[in-house]
Amino acid sequence: MHFLGPLSSEQLPVLYRDAIALLVPSSGYEVFPLVILEAFQQRTPVISHSIGGLTEIVELSRGGFLYDESDEMLSAMEQLQFDPGLRQGNGRSRVPGVSGEVE
Repeated sequence: MHFLGPLSSEQLPVLYRDAIALLVPSSGYEVFPLVILEAFQQRTPVISHSIGGLTEIVELSRGGFLYDESDEMLSAMEQLQFDPGLRQGNGRSRVPGVSGEVE
């Protein structure tokens, strides 16, 4: 892994689109981080710590996984890495039990 540093708004969509998932390991309460919207715009699933507003965003959008413990985060990462079908399809993703559509 390596950090790319600051990127332009033109570079970001390609990185999100080609990513397996966006990992949001925030340990503090965030209301609505822009990074999640950027990922969803490219239909990239989110793996987020289950805290604050992040929980509601991921649950309502059905666009990814939530975790409390590191083993749950790793499990979500492995599921998305080894089952490309979870990332393909309509809506944001096809995570288990999720259609990608908001009801």
